[in-house]
Amino acid sequence: MPGGSRRPHCKTRSGCLGCKARRIKCDEVKPSCGTCTRYSSPCTFPARLSTPQNSTSSRSPSLIPHSPQPSFTNPASNTPFNTQHLELLHLYTTTTVYTFTTLPAQAQIYQHIVPQLAFRHPFLLSGILALSALHLSHLYPARKDQLHRDAVEYHDVALKGFKQELGSITKENCEALYVFSTFLVVCAWAGSEGKGNLFFSEGEGEGAEGEEGGTAEWANLLRGSRTLARDCYAWVMDGPVRTFIQLYNDQPKFFDLPEEDTGRFAALETLWGPESAFTRAEKEALSEALRHLKEIYAMLLHYGATSQKLCTIAMTIAWSTITPDTYISLVSQRCPEALVLLAHYCLLLSKIDNVWWLKGISRHLLRSVCRMIGKVGNAGDGGEGKWEAWISWPLQELVLTEFRGEGEEEKYGLMREENRLRVGS
Repeated sequence: MPGGSRRPHCKTRSGCLGCKARRIKCDEVKPSCGTCTRYSSPCTFPARLSTPQNSTSSRSPSLIPHSPQPSFTNPASNTPFNTQHLELLHLYTTTTVYTFTTLPAQAQIYQHIVPQLAFRHPFLLSGILALSALHLSHLYPARKDQLHRDAVEYHDVALKGFKQELGSITKENCEALYVFSTFLVVCAWAGSEGKGNLFFSEGEGEGAEGEEGGTAEWANLLRGSRTLARDCYAWVMDGPVRTFIQLYNDQPKFFDLPEEDTGRFAALETLWGPESAFTRAEKEALSEALRHLKEIYAMLLHYGATSQKLCTIAMTIAWSTITPDTYISLVSQRCPEALVLLAHYCLLLSKIDNVWWLKGISRHLLRSVCRMIGKVGNAGDGGEGKWEAWISWPLQELVLTEFRGEGEEEKYGLMREENRLRVGS
């Protein structure tokens, strides 16, 4: 500053990870700093490099929780941790964490804080192993079959423990429960292998002839994560995991859309106009689902799919969990108007198709919807091709996406569906 000297500032890099996440100065009191003690949250200090003389006896404090550790075992063989577990944990901390979010601050929490929670909550640790096994199977297709079997075992153990803990939610376990509820989203979508049948009952996805009605169990669990976040909101917001709670209602939604897109969204609402047979509750549910769809679409256009200001992955997935239960029920009943909205949801999914656990979901889901809508038309509900125009936008957009980035087989897959609808076959 002119006429004076600026007071020197020494920035410390040895504060705890929780204070770093909160962006506040840490008093560095150990084993738990003042801020973490006040919030009753885990206090973890970054590991320091040890000298060669004492490297064999020192242990990294960033990997040691301050409470006694339970004994972790392989769910399949009931044996202690082995090299595969270490491989999966290494993959999680070095690679997988960066595929959950586009926000660096959130990735750091997944990388540093979540493992600490997992060491105190075995169900969360099993969840990490399940996710990493799925990710590793994507990276190494030759090991896919075995890794998928391992992922199922880890996930089953994790889910059992998660459900048990849900019976008694406390301030001590709420963060682990909330994090695992977000893992359920990734496991459900990654485990589908891009088949896009996540909105339908077992056997009712692409190419299946399942019975109508009902939704898969995962859907109830995913939507339950929203309830969990609401019920534990005060507790979770006291700790570093609060960076995951990027409340949808707090996001600006009034972004301008291209005039053509605005008209397309407005036209969709005429499907359940005054002359339709829907109940008032059903009309409201369809309108709310459409509103969220339009808002998230506008966010993605405004920020871009790889934005570091808004987690576009979380916002896109959010649509499947914040839509009303009545809308999900209409999808289960194969209501064509609800299926039309689901087809437009593929516009959002296609924008984050580069994420490994979402790869192929948009096109496979759209194919499933195309087949179901085709059956509605062939059944005589307004004649063949009645619904063709209503899904032409997502069909055309995804076909263009395929031409830009996929091989011949994928490129022409949606074109075949579009042509099939045109001829009513």
